[in-house]
Amino acid sequence: MLDNRTKTMEKIHSPYLRIFGLLHMGKMAAITIQQRTFFKWKNRYFHQKFSTGQIINSRHHNNNNWITIVQTMDKIHSPYLRMFVLLHGASGLQLLPISIHDLRSLIYLIINLSLNSITINCVFYDSPLSHAINRAQQQSSHKLYGYYLRTAFYFVYPIIYICFISNYLICGYRIIQLLDSHVFIRSTIMIDSSTNRWKAFGIFIATKLFWIHWFFINEPYWIANLVNHFKWKTFSLVLGLYLYHIYHLTTWFLLYYHQIITNLTLKQIDQMLTTATTIKTNSFSLEKRLFRSFQKLSRQNQKIQFSTSFLLSIMFIEQTIFTVSNLSYFFLVHFKGGDGAWHFLSIYSYLTRFIICFGLIEINRQNLQLFDHIEKRFNCKVIQNGDGASGGCSLRFCHFNQLQLYRQYFCLSAFQWLQIDAITAMQMFFFSLSYVTIISLT
Repeated sequence: MLDNRTKTMEKIHSPYLRIFGLLHMGKMAAITIQQRTFFKWKNRYFHQKFSTGQIINSRHHNNNNWITIVQTMDKIHSPYLRMFVLLHGASGLQLLPISIHDLRSLIYLIINLSLNSITINCVFYDSPLSHAINRAQQQSSHKLYGYYLRTAFYFVYPIIYICFISNYLICGYRIIQLLDSHVFIRSTIMIDSSTNRWKAFGIFIATKLFWIHWFFINEPYWIANLVNHFKWKTFSLVLGLYLYHIYHLTTWFLLYYHQIITNLTLKQIDQMLTTATTIKTNSFSLEKRLFRSFQKLSRQNQKIQFSTSFLLSIMFIEQTIFTVSNLSYFFLVHFKGGDGAWHFLSIYSYLTRFIICFGLIEINRQNLQLFDHIEKRFNCKVIQNGDGASGGCSLRFCHFNQLQLYRQYFCLSAFQWLQIDAITAMQMFFFSLSYVTIISLT
């Protein structure tokens, strides 16, 4: 009898219920308590999971689990990012997550890879542009200029394009997720409403029109050639060049979005710090929350800075190559005559790039100024609440003087070793000019 009871009690997994049932209530009471306790916690667990939408029907778990995950990842809260991804996510670059279990993701991936293959084949292999580069090298009296054109066209630009493709395939949706984080400002302009959706659509249309204008001023010769005399190879070349320029559009859009949303968030923190300063009592809790928000913003910028560093490096190299090519064409061809309209468009194209680049640098400079201003406010709190006898700071305010460590994450830099500012841009210009001088003298 005792052996049977012992075997029965071993079926009760909880040691507390097993001892309690063995000593007091017998096996049936102990089993009943265990069953009731189990169903009680089971019902509570399922109620909590159903209320948060995390339970998936077990009969369809294997089929729908990945689809549910992908649908959750596809949710982009910012109307501006979502509009850009939905209307521009199948233009050759990957901005959506890649999953073999999601049909839409596979369709986008196949379309983008197909467009990239078309671009590589129609631009860099057996295209009218490659034939024009070869003729320019043969006819040019400056041999170094001809070698430079061939090296840039057959080696540098294909590597740049492949780097664009690889980076967006690996980090495209990751960058979108980081920019869509809740640590950035959540004011009325970021709420997912019909008004903001129309604003986002208007911004997308304006950006697209500007970039079509950009494409026309960068590739006027081939567009005019296609309009005057249609050929399939010329059409394929123009299509490939347009898809190539889309990578520039997307990269500039994401870089500008990051700097603008950071600027708005820093302004919001600065305004709330001003409000906290005017409060005479119980302002420390608000300042502490703002300090934590500032820390989260800094860590998020660190992640974004790392994810976009490769893109920023590619853009910097491409801008340098374009500057050398443009200035070489201007000095070696413009002064020898030719159509003045092409020369004007060439200068206008370079000035447009110059304005876009310095516009991004200017917004970043304003962000650094806001950072310094916020850091000064927190340092004032440390000084005001310091220990006058020892010259130290109060323990509760001491961590406010650590903000200087986060300043590097607000800079426009590539891998934290190349900081891109106005001085760097001017150094790049004069380096390109010196290289053009060498080309023109050989």
